[in-house]
Amino acid sequence: MQEPMVLVLILCIFFLAEVMPDGASSGPSVSKPGCPDKCGDVSIPYPFGIGEQCSAASLNSYFNLTCNNTLNPPQPTVGDSTSGYYEITNISLEQGEVRVLTSVSYICFTSNTTSTQSSNGFYADVTPFLPSPTRNRFTVIGCNTLGLIGGYKDAASQYVTGCYSYCEDINSTSDSAQCAGMGCCEANIPANLTSYSLGFEMNQSRVWGFNPCFYAMIAEVEWNSQL
Repeated sequence: MQEPMVLVLILCIFFLAEVMPDGASSGPSVSKPGCPDKCGDVSIPYPFGIGEQCSAASLNSYFNLTCNNTLNPPQPTVGDSTSGYYEITNISLEQGEVRVLTSVSYICFTSNTTSTQSSNGFYADVTPFLPSPTRNRFTVIGCNTLGLIGGYKDAASQYVTGCYSYCEDINSTSDSAQCAGMGCCEANIPANLTSYSLGFEMNQSRVWGFNPCFYAMIAEVEWNSQL
């Protein structure tokens, strides 16, 4: 059995857990004959493809991509209503990686007790993808915030971890690219994480005035150094 492939979100990298078709990961990465080889600036190598006839959809429906021509440039997307929809920015069969855009979980306060929020996660049970434990970190941004990630390993073993980000005031946050606990913290994720969801525990009463929003995500290692 071959090594898992990886799917990457813009802030997250996933392994492709399916066995690749024979020859799919050796030699040059090419599309199926007669099929589009690109969507916008993104190359589409087989077993991925635009539409069922151009992909190895019989192995897994997540090889079947859609080219969103309403974007400029057009962008390939993957997903469904169960696990969510993701825009793909790069596919590398040689490295076994797919990089995609994904949403972050957040909560924003307009007062000490009034907030808007969105909680996101990933459910890999129906996909050929797994988050890469070496290329990603669980990342939390905000003051006086405990960020939590919970899910399942191998679809059976429950998993929970988190990290705490502290800052007394806006001047005590770190101004470097390091995410070391002052306004930003990180935690490792395990291998074979088949699903996860993100959440927060916080004491916003002292900080919401200068830090109204808190964020949690699975992020590519050192993503913040690229900002």
